[in-house]
Amino acid sequence: MNLKHKSVLIISLVLFVGILASGLSGWSLYRTDEKAIINDFRKDVDERAASFYREVSINLETLYSLSVMFSEGNLPSLPQFSVEAKKILNRHHDIKALEWIPRVSHSDRLAYEKMNRHYFPNFQFTERESQGHMVKAKDRSEYYPVYYVEPVKGNEAAIGFDLASNSTRRETLEKSISNARPLATASIKLVQESGTQKGFLIFLPIYIGNPSTVAEYHLNFRGFVLGVFRIGDIFRNSVLSEHLMGINMILRDETSDSDYDTLHYHIPRTGIPVNESIVYKKYLPDISGRKWSITAKPTIRYISDRRSRLSEVVFFTGLILTLILSLYVRFISRQTAIIKQNVVERTQRLSEVNLKLVKTQKELKIEQKRTKELLEMRTEELRETQLQLFQAEKMDTIGKLSAGIAHEVKNPLAVIKLGINYFQKTLHKDEDIDGIIQDMDNAVHRADSVIKELVDFSASKELNLEKQELNLVVGESLLLVKHELTKHNINVETRLEENLPFVEIDRNKLQQVFINLFMNAIHAMGSKGTLLIRTYAGELINELKKHNLSFTGQFRLTNDIVVIEIEDTGPGINPEDENKIFEPFFTTKMAGVGTGLGLTVTENIIRLHNAFIDIKNRKEGGVIVSIIFKAI
Repeated sequence: MNLKHKSVLIISLVLFVGILASGLSGWSLYRTDEKAIINDFRKDVDERAASFYREVSINLETLYSLSVMFSEGNLPSLPQFSVEAKKILNRHHDIKALEWIPRVSHSDRLAYEKMNRHYFPNFQFTERESQGHMVKAKDRSEYYPVYYVEPVKGNEAAIGFDLASNSTRRETLEKSISNARPLATASIKLVQESGTQKGFLIFLPIYIGNPSTVAEYHLNFRGFVLGVFRIGDIFRNSVLSEHLMGINMILRDETSDSDYDTLHYHIPRTGIPVNESIVYKKYLPDISGRKWSITAKPTIRYISDRRSRLSEVVFFTGLILTLILSLYVRFISRQTAIIKQNVVERTQRLSEVNLKLVKTQKELKIEQKRTKELLEMRTEELRETQLQLFQAEKMDTIGKLSAGIAHEVKNPLAVIKLGINYFQKTLHKDEDIDGIIQDMDNAVHRADSVIKELVDFSASKELNLEKQELNLVVGESLLLVKHELTKHNINVETRLEENLPFVEIDRNKLQQVFINLFMNAIHAMGSKGTLLIRTYAGELINELKKHNLSFTGQFRLTNDIVVIEIEDTGPGINPEDENKIFEPFFTTKMAGVGTGLGLTVTENIIRLHNAFIDIKNRKEGGVIVSIIFKAI
C-alpha cells in the first residue's frame, strides 16, 4: 500500500471516528438533559399537588372553627351563624358555602320547617327530582336538611335541601357518624351550580358530650357542619407560579377500586400539543376518606423551553473539529511525501559520508569501547533482574512443593504416629526404649509442624475478604492463645480504640497472623512478661513519620488507616538477624521448636491484604510489631 492510499484510509478513519464520537456525545448530553427536565417536571407536579392538598386541608380547618358554635349542645341563631361564617368566607374564597345540617326525625319535620320560616318564608324540606327540578321532599324516617347557609345569595336553591334524599350521599353521612370523623363526598353537581364545574361536600359530625362507641355516636349525634367546595376554584387558588402553565393536569377520585371519577381538567393553553410519552401520576394524602390523584403531562412547549442547546453545540463542534483534524492529516500526509523524498536524497549523501567514516579507525575504536562499557552495564542489570525473577520463581515453587509434600507425607506421618502410640502403650517400661520412642514422637511432631507451616504458606494466596471490625478479630485470637498465656504467666494489656473504622480482611487468615505473632512473643518472653496490644485509627502520612518509614504500597499518603501494634518485653531481635526474619526457614528458636515459616506466611498474608507489616526492636527492650490496614 503506497503512501497515498494510506493517507486516504487514515482520513476516512478520522472522519468515521469523529462523526461517531460527536453523535454519541451529543446523544448522551441530550438524554441527560431530558432526564433533568423530567425530574424538574415531577418536582413541579409534586409542588402543585402539595399546594392543592394544603389548600384543601386549610378549608377543612374552617369547619372545625365553625363547629365551636355548636359545642356543648349550643344552637346558634341564623344571624349568629352568618356572622361567623362570613368571617371565614372572607378569608377563604374557594368555599362556595358553609351550612348547618341538623338531623331531623319525621315527627319533628313540621316544627323545624315552621321555625325556620321566620327567616325564610317559603322554607320546606326539598329534594331534586330526576329531571333536575327541586320539589318537596318525600316522607322518610330522618332528614338532613340544609338549615343554615352562608351566603344565602346564590345558594337559595340549597336552603331546605335534604342531603339524605340521595342514597350515595346518605351512606356517606352514616359512615361519618359511625366513624366520628369528617368525610368528603364523591364529586357532585351542586344545587347552587349552574355551570359544569364539579364540587364536593365535607361533613363534620357534631356530637353532644364525648361519646366513645358507635352506639353512643348515633345516640348523641346532633348534626353536621358542612362545607361546600368547588374543585376548580380550589385548584386555581392553589397555583404556585406561572411556569406551571405548561403542564396538563387531570384530578381524579380513585376511592372506588372498580372505577375512577374525573374531578377537574387543567389545560394551560389550547392549541399546544402534549408530550404523551411523559406521564407522571401523583397520589395525594387522604382527603377526608377520599383517594385523589393528579395525572400530569407536559406540553411540547414546556419541554422545549427547558431543553439546553448544549447537545447540539457539542455535536456540531465535534463535526467541525473532525473536519479540521481531517484537513490536518491531509496536510501532514503531503508533508510526509515531501520529507520522504528528502530522506532518499539525504540517504545517498549519507552513504558517501559513511565511506569516509570507515577510514576513521580511531573514532571507531572509541565507539567500540563505549559500546562495550554500555553492554557490560546492561549485562549487570540483566543479571540482577534474572536473580529477582529466580527468587520469585523459587517462592512459587516452594508454594507448589508445599501442597505436594502435605499430600504425600501427611498420611505416612499419621501412620507412624499411630505406631508410636501403640508402642508406648504395649511395650514394657524401659528407660532406653522409652527415650527412643519419645525421640521418634518428637521427630514426627516436628515434621508435622513443618508440613502444617508449608500448607499454610501455600494456601496464603487465597483470601475471603469481608468487611470486619479489627478489635473483634484481636479478641478472638487472644482467646485462642489464652492457655499459653496462662501457662507462661504472661500479663496481657489491651488498649483497643473504640469505634474503629472497618477494614476489609480475611478473618481466618488474620487470626492465623495474630496467633503466630502472639506465640512468637510468648516464646521470646519465656516465663513472665507483658504482652501489650494497641489499636487505633489515623492517617498514613502520620504513621510513616512516627515509625520512620517510606513504604506506601497500595496506599495514598492521605488514606485513613487502622493500625495494630503488638509489643512484648522479651530480649528482642539480634541486630544481625533483623533483615532475615521474613526469609523462609530462618528461625532463632531452638532446634525442633520452630519451622522458620511463621513470619514468612505472616508477611505473605499481610501483603495479600495490601497491608504493611514492620517489626523492630524497642528501645526499652523487646519487639514491637506494627501492621497497617487501609480503612473503609
